[in-house]
Amino acid sequence: MKMLKATFLTLAGMASAACNTASTDSNYVCMITGAGINVHWKTFTAGNYYEMMVDAPQAGANGYAAVGWNPTNPTGNKMIGSTILMGGTADLNSVKMYSPADTVQANILATEAAVPATITQTAINSANGRITLKFRRSGVSSGNLLTIFAFGNTGTLSYHATSKSSATINLDDGVAVAPTPPAACNTASTDSNYVCMITGAGINVHWKTVTAGNYYEMMVDAPQAGANGFTAVGWNPTNPTGNKMIGSTILMGGTADLNSVKMYSPADTVQANILATEANQANILATEAAVPATITQTAIASANGRIILKFRRSGVSSGNLLTIFAFGNTGTLSYHGNAGKSSATINLDHGVAVTPTPPTLSCTASTLIQTGTTTYDCMHALSTAVTIHWNRETSGTAAVAATTTSVNGWFSVSFPQTAGSMSPATAVATSSATTAGIYSITARSAAGITATTSTDIDTPTTEVVNGLRILRFNAKVSFLTASKPMNFAYHSTDIQFPVAKHTTKGSGNVNFVTSTTPNGPVVIPVSPPVSPPVSSCTPSTLIVSGTTTYDCMLALTNTVTIHWNRETSSTTTMMAATASAVTGWLAIGFPTTASSMAPATAVASNGVTGGVYSITGKSASAITATTSPNLNTVSTEAVNGQRVIRFVAATSFLNNNMAINYAFHSTEPQFPVSSAQHTSRGSSTVDFVSGTAQVVVGEHNFDDARTHGGAMIFIWAYWVPLAMFMKGVGPLFLKGKVGDFPIPFVIHTTMMVIAMILTTVFAAMALEKFHGDTDYSHRELGIAILAIGWVQVLGGIAKPGNDSSFRKYWGMGHMFMGTTILLMAIFQMFYGIENVKDLYPIEDSDPFLAAVIAGLAGILTFYIIGKIYVGFCAPKEEKPEDKENASTSSSNEPDNEKN
Repeated sequence: MKMLKATFLTLAGMASAACNTASTDSNYVCMITGAGINVHWKTFTAGNYYEMMVDAPQAGANGYAAVGWNPTNPTGNKMIGSTILMGGTADLNSVKMYSPADTVQANILATEAAVPATITQTAINSANGRITLKFRRSGVSSGNLLTIFAFGNTGTLSYHATSKSSATINLDDGVAVAPTPPAACNTASTDSNYVCMITGAGINVHWKTVTAGNYYEMMVDAPQAGANGFTAVGWNPTNPTGNKMIGSTILMGGTADLNSVKMYSPADTVQANILATEANQANILATEAAVPATITQTAIASANGRIILKFRRSGVSSGNLLTIFAFGNTGTLSYHGNAGKSSATINLDHGVAVTPTPPTLSCTASTLIQTGTTTYDCMHALSTAVTIHWNRETSGTAAVAATTTSVNGWFSVSFPQTAGSMSPATAVATSSATTAGIYSITARSAAGITATTSTDIDTPTTEVVNGLRILRFNAKVSFLTASKPMNFAYHSTDIQFPVAKHTTKGSGNVNFVTSTTPNGPVVIPVSPPVSPPVSSCTPSTLIVSGTTTYDCMLALTNTVTIHWNRETSSTTTMMAATASAVTGWLAIGFPTTASSMAPATAVASNGVTGGVYSITGKSASAITATTSPNLNTVSTEAVNGQRVIRFVAATSFLNNNMAINYAFHSTEPQFPVSSAQHTSRGSSTVDFVSGTAQVVVGEHNFDDARTHGGAMIFIWAYWVPLAMFMKGVGPLFLKGKVGDFPIPFVIHTTMMVIAMILTTVFAAMALEKFHGDTDYSHRELGIAILAIGWVQVLGGIAKPGNDSSFRKYWGMGHMFMGTTILLMAIFQMFYGIENVKDLYPIEDSDPFLAAVIAGLAGILTFYIIGKIYVGFCAPKEEKPEDKENASTSSSNEPDNEKN
């Protein structure tokens, strides 16, 4: 900390039992001087506090000033044993407390502490070679006060040489003189916010004067002459009789534009022109100007047949004020008729407002001093990085400041209509490193945040001081209630607002009026929007176009991720889906039945735009654009190699067991196009409450389909028919045996066993990859082929011997079952091709179809050639009619045909 610190050794000083010297500063009553130090003070017995200013020489660039009281040393000539309030020029924004017990500097520095709540409005400043320390101390307003003052020329707590003095101040002698009661009003105001009033032409004018602030406040309460009626007040007319608006400076507002109060300076003195034709009304309107800085808190409203104009005018708080009031029945400044105006000379001295007793602060005293001058009464930390500061006021406006330790990015505090909700709200935010503005927030996107004006908040500014981003503004006291919802947000690096979404946010209800505990206003943390808490989901890392941030994300696969915001009070939820390495279309479907493609409602990209679609089937004609009460505002873009689709969902539509389908095409952007179906898809059940998912149908793509389909076609269009060909025709070419079995039989059996093993492997792959997500009973038929095929193979291995009476019937059954399985496999391959056509680009099915046809045609050709060869070309080694020899042969050795 850079704060200048000082130790103080003893010096003698004269005690004063009375206010011997009147203060030379009009803000104080008494003063005392010693060692070049001037001490000014005044006492407020009604508020039980005193205010003091220590005005000391500025001993050096790092000079300090200090005051101590209630020393344990009864002579009062030592800072040691005192409670010391000190500030220095090297750090004008910091005033701290010390309680030194000895003269060892390190020990003194160790006693540094924050200023207690009883000491407020601390300020340290330097000018003209002097350093001034100001403060208010509550809880003490009478009796003697033993006080020590000192200054020094070092930035650390050290010996001050002769630059100190002490005195016993009698607070009873410094009581501030009560102002002379103002002269009585002719008529007391009937509105408690004002003091005096005057009436004329049905217009009631109320005012009060605040001499300390050098301003007066006024309310003009006039009849509402029509739907577009106006009311106006003018002053300082050039006409000495004060009976004309012409030549005056006029403040006017009307019901046709209740949010607008403007100034006019009409110079046209031909009343007849205005009365007869309003020909010169344009001349009056041409003088329209913005309200000057000396006039603030303007407001116009209508109620109960009356139109009310309010304002505060600074720089005038005494003397007579020649004023004219008028109202009319048009929306522009025109002739009002004699019945619609009045004038009066108002004596501002008669309307002096009684200064209210300052409230006893029960909040934590603010430690923020901006640019060395501006002090706030209260403060409370909304988080470890964000603190709200404000001044206690009984009427008018109050100064408010918000600070954050995040100084490099934008910073915003807002006042939402509903506690804990981001929108709708009015916000004060930085718009650059040095400027700030007022914004209307209507949605959780950059488009929903627009610059605006507010009747409750104005004058926003921002700066960075001592490691804090400070956002300052003024707010109406009536707007700062005892339970005011507030949000805060900031971005750690990006200064532009609202370009980059926040990196941190929070909410609370702040009591700006009073506090029941010494710890200040109650800040009620906003409950987590859903249960379990947000931490149970993975925080989203998606920022689209530098604006939209989501709360949670969930990876459905290595490619597709869902992002969404947690909502409880909002009826809609912002959502997004991303697919990596995808430049084509992306679709997210919400099916009626989990894992079923149809029926479903989907959001999908369509080129450079997005839309909502109804899906009733698996063809392009069954996918049509639609509208949905649950899904809307779809948009899409490609960002950093990802296809991003954003949309808004009804919060009530999302639940903890939400079925979701996803599909995308890696290159084709158009959706839906029958010739470009998805290259990958899958299904999951998502819990939007906890942020978890259960895979129902895992991601599968054309590579999986190509592997499964290609393997099965090879097995059943080439391998199995070849195995059957070897059994039927092989004996004509292959002679000999393996053991007791002919070679063709061994080849046939081996090939069929291999075929069934491979069929089992690739069938298992399909079950694992596709989860039965097929049509045309492809899954069921495949399981049947697998089961019957193994029965066929095992039955072939366990066939009866040649001498068995069942051998003939077994042979017939084995041949019939084998033929049946092959026919089922042929149908199965064509059904698989149809599934490929439904799920993937139609041209991707052509190689499958060609392979099946080529395989079956080839085997059929070889089979026919083999049969022709057997019938016409094979040598006749055995006559069919030689049954006896055949019988003998079959009984003595395995028969090739039967085996």
